[in-house]
Amino acid sequence: MNAVPSQDKINKLKKAAVAALLIYLTIYYGLILLLQRDYAVIASDLMSPAGIIVSMIFLFQAIQLCPVNNIRRIMFYFFLGAVFYLLGDIQSGYGELITESSTVTFWGYVYYTISTILLLIGFFLNIPQKSRSSAVRSGFDVLLIMVIYLSLEIHYILLPIMNDRLLSLGDKFALLIYPILDAGLLMAILLIFFSDGSGKKYFRDKLMVIIAFVWLFADQIYTIRSALGIYQSGCFISPLWASSFIGLAIVALRADEFYLLPPEGIDSMAQNRPAGIINKLTIITFGVLIIFMVLWGLNYFQRDPLSIGGISIIFMLIIRQYFALRENRALTQSLLQTNKDLHEAKVCMEEEARTDYLTRLFNRRYIDGVLVELQKLAVVNSAPFSVLVLDIDYFKKINDRYGHYTGDQVLQQIAQIINMNIRKDDIAARWGGEEFIIILPDTGEATAYSIGERIRSEIECFRFQANTVQENIRLSVSIGVSESKAIEQDFSKVILRADQGMYEAKCAGRNRTVIKRAS
Repeated sequence: MNAVPSQDKINKLKKAAVAALLIYLTIYYGLILLLQRDYAVIASDLMSPAGIIVSMIFLFQAIQLCPVNNIRRIMFYFFLGAVFYLLGDIQSGYGELITESSTVTFWGYVYYTISTILLLIGFFLNIPQKSRSSAVRSGFDVLLIMVIYLSLEIHYILLPIMNDRLLSLGDKFALLIYPILDAGLLMAILLIFFSDGSGKKYFRDKLMVIIAFVWLFADQIYTIRSALGIYQSGCFISPLWASSFIGLAIVALRADEFYLLPPEGIDSMAQNRPAGIINKLTIITFGVLIIFMVLWGLNYFQRDPLSIGGISIIFMLIIRQYFALRENRALTQSLLQTNKDLHEAKVCMEEEARTDYLTRLFNRRYIDGVLVELQKLAVVNSAPFSVLVLDIDYFKKINDRYGHYTGDQVLQQIAQIINMNIRKDDIAARWGGEEFIIILPDTGEATAYSIGERIRSEIECFRFQANTVQENIRLSVSIGVSESKAIEQDFSKVILRADQGMYEAKCAGRNRTVIKRAS
């Protein structure tokens, strides 16, 4: 990748290119208007190559300075187009100045045609594409317009002219190839014009559209005048082709301000290949249709350009639709996967928001929400519930003696014991520090006491282990139990009573479960 050039150097080249374009047009049209017909032809044969050479100089500078490979590739197409157009100008000028022939030779037409094809490729690569399938569909859009344009022009304009006039091989070649290339250029112009853009990129797109329209206009006037046998160098359209190349050089020098192609990651969707039975059926279906259209086309091959064009259009529509189906399938798969990822991310975020990071039990925030819902159910169904508040006895000694890392492992093991000894609908959470809370829906104090005792007994008998400690650790817990009352409006009081019951258990000697009733 080339080093990023200085902005001052780019700005100077832009101004120089704009000045060159204005000076070139002024001199060229001045010579055409002021000189006699024969001298105007000579001036045109000299000015046109000069303008192409100027554009090549600026295009070469832009290729050297541009740091983006994709943009450099498009500039290179424009540069090659200028090279072949220069060869065509030399061939044409040689014929007019040396051999005094007023018609362009066959090879001159070939050079001009190659130049137009290269420009068409460059314009097409400027069309924003979301995927490879999208690019293929845009290509078929261009081809469809080219076939329609060519079929109509051959049937209604070119065939009558060819039948009435004797044309050289080069003239026939130009009359056949220029319309189809200009139709493709027209479609590329429309796709660029209606593509999304803003700011400097928007200005760049519209500048390219103007240049393409100028080229299209010049080609069409040339085609009509050549068909009528009245075209001669030095007319008002002669400066337009070389001026268009200088305009492309100006666009190329704006390469530091625009991006032509999407990132590689965007078109990865198009790499998804349809598979299985659906893919096979699609291939068979389109294959049969294509064979049918080819056989039909052979039957009408020598009859009428409109029939051939119509068959070609249908054939290309089938292929275009196939790529559209592929892209839609890839986009659908991508959308489904995105929705799945978003749903998983949402579930994960919700889980993290309500879960204690250490014990993986619910957190205090979640319990606050549960109490609100239980209060609503109690009002409607008079459904009681009970609360257990559990605190580890002498937990500070564990942290002081073994360290906080060991304390964290003990908390995790206690959380596992709690989870194994509660029911499916019960809700266990870490209330804070070494304190836990358990909500028991539809449960009276007797059942709640039984569950609390089971948990207390399991913890008392359990031998806690830690990676950093060789010995087993024994612990006990104090538990407070409280049942909600239907007449209570503030259910936070149930937790407060259970908490008081837990403190009474500690005061009574720890390692016990105490029921605390409303007074």
